Amino acid sequence: MSESPGERRSRLPEHVGIIDTIGLSFGLLNRRPYLIWILIVIDVIAWTGYRLLVVGAGDSVPELVRNAFPGGIEGTSTIELVNVLTWPVPNLLSDARLSEAASPFPAAAHQFDGPAGVGLVLLMAGIAIFLAAAYLTLVGRLVAELPARGLSFLTDSVRTMYSSIGIVAMLAGLLLFMILPFGAGAVGLLVIGMDPTVLLFLSTLILAVWLGLFFAFSIPALALGERNIFRAMRTSYQLVQGNFLAVVGLILIFLLVRAATPHALSVFLDSQWSIPFAIVVNAYIATGLIAAFMLFFQNRTFDSTSSTGSAIAQNG
Repeated sequence: MSESPGERRSRLPEHVGIIDTIGLSFGLLNRRPYLIWILIVIDVIAWTGYRLLVVGAGDSVPELVRNAFPGGIEGTSTIELVNVLTWPVPNLLSDARLSEAASPFPAAAHQFDGPAGVGLVLLMAGIAIFLAAAYLTLVGRLVAELPARGLSFLTDSVRTMYSSIGIVAMLAGLLLFMILPFGAGAVGLLVIGMDPTVLLFLSTLILAVWLGLFFAFSIPALALGERNIFRAMRTSYQLVQGNFLAVVGLILIFLLVRAATPHALSVFLDSQWSIPFAIVVNAYIATGLIAAFMLFFQNRTFDSTSSTGSAIAQNG
């Protein structure tokens, strides 16, 4: 008799180490390597060389908002829509490497401006966020050993998208609330004639890193089946609190490998024949690492009596 995904998960050794977790995640991916397809599609779109440019995007930004940024926002600023599409996912062909990539496709570009251009930017941002949510849902189903197709996959992707937006909005609001006391201190520094820029920058950076660390598993929890954003955030906080050094180690490994992978694969960008290989390898490594994040979360929090564990078990 075959066992359910929940039964398979419950047989994992408690507190599997970081390296073993990464190995297990790539083992899962090796059984369903086609789940990297979203990253491949996005990189191939970037590789085609076709460019949609929104010219003068800054003209549509109110002057008060433009002046709030250091140096302002120039009215002639140009936004390349492929960069909007690729920013939420761990792609290989970012804007910094597109010029280095040999492409068999003829270069072409189309420009937009005015309200139509701004509308295209917003539309592309929405598509990018949905694709990122769909990709995380794919990885979540990989880890949970569930099918990644059909209407349920689409509905789960949409749910992951709007729940993730809710978590990001809550964290942004929490960050703003936490820096208010430092803002009061900055006013005090201005009164006595001192520049508060360094204080505000360092306090914002420290608080943002703290929030990012302790709530790093909130969105992975959503991708694994948790439907309550407050429970997802609470579970993430408790997980990091109880496994702080392991979480820091996992994040450092993730960041180091992600930073090194594009540089290591850059040697394959000189030839149009080797770029597909680099795109697939990047997608495979990135997906395995994100799966390790989710597997770490699942292994450290799975409990048939817990709300998160129950949600995952029911979906399995």
